[in-house]
Amino acid sequence: MHAVQLNSDKFVKTLRLYIVLCLALTLFYTPNAVEGQNENAPAPATLKIIPSKLIVAEENTLPLVNVTVENVEGLFAWQIKVYFDAAILNITKEQIKYPENHVFSGKTFLNITPRVSSDTHGFYALFGTTLVGDEQGFSGSGILCQLNFTKVSLGISTLNFSTPIWEDTYLLDASLNCILTEVLDNKQSGSLTLELDRESLYIYEKDRGIILSGSLIPKEENAKVIIYYRDSESQWLKIAEATTDSSGGYSFTWKPTNSGIFYLAAEWYGNEKTNPAISGIGTVSVIVPSPSRMPYLIAALWISITILVVYIVRKEKTEQSDQIRN
Repeated sequence: MHAVQLNSDKFVKTLRLYIVLCLALTLFYTPNAVEGQNENAPAPATLKIIPSKLIVAEENTLPLVNVTVENVEGLFAWQIKVYFDAAILNITKEQIKYPENHVFSGKTFLNITPRVSSDTHGFYALFGTTLVGDEQGFSGSGILCQLNFTKVSLGISTLNFSTPIWEDTYLLDASLNCILTEVLDNKQSGSLTLELDRESLYIYEKDRGIILSGSLIPKEENAKVIIYYRDSESQWLKIAEATTDSSGGYSFTWKPTNSGIFYLAAEWYGNEKTNPAISGIGTVSVIVPSPSRMPYLIAALWISITILVVYIVRKEKTEQSDQIRN
């Protein structure tokens, strides 16, 4: 009887190749994509002044000014700071009110006294309120308050929210987190983009992270861009601040710590001439590899390796048998 000697180099190389394939498929096996995740992405609320410009003429009567919110979720507290031209308009604290149909009507809330004053940016009206106790936050669209300006002289006065928006004008949820908000008034409109270098990653790839990038218009250097995230259950939370370069671009690498579906957004606070800007909302799936299908995949790969080994052994045995006969 002759012992069978395998071609060890050939065998080892082939075996290594299959082991590498096995490990690669095991680590990078991708489950089915989550369907419909973009449909659940939360949209920002919109804060408006209606009308946002008052024209004072001899014959006209000034309309009531409504400060409204649209598409808000879980509003628990709010504050607005509205600037106006005091050479054309006047308002007293008695002329700033919660209308009967305001967003917290029928709920228990604090009746806060308005304030009319001035700072380095001009004259302003400051007002707000908060729910108390276990009241449920407001969701939907409605009026926050009304401003009843009176005439001082002929002219046109624009009405603008404070800048940056979160210093004195804000919407809060029950956890006192800022609700992501777009504002519409008389300032120029800015724009902010947000792009993700990938839409999914495995939890074990978290150290690699996801690169968030975008650009700001106007192209302002050293502007602060705030990055937020939330999952399907929590509120918006601030991740970090990114700084724009000379072209208005910014970049940040986010390294998630938990699995799930996450929503990401960026915001710029605006300046004296331009309204704050908010990006579109990106969606990321942080995945834990499915354990249900992994054993079958591994078993199939190791069966393939076993078949390969048997094949190589038989082939070597046949070649040696042929050599003996010859």
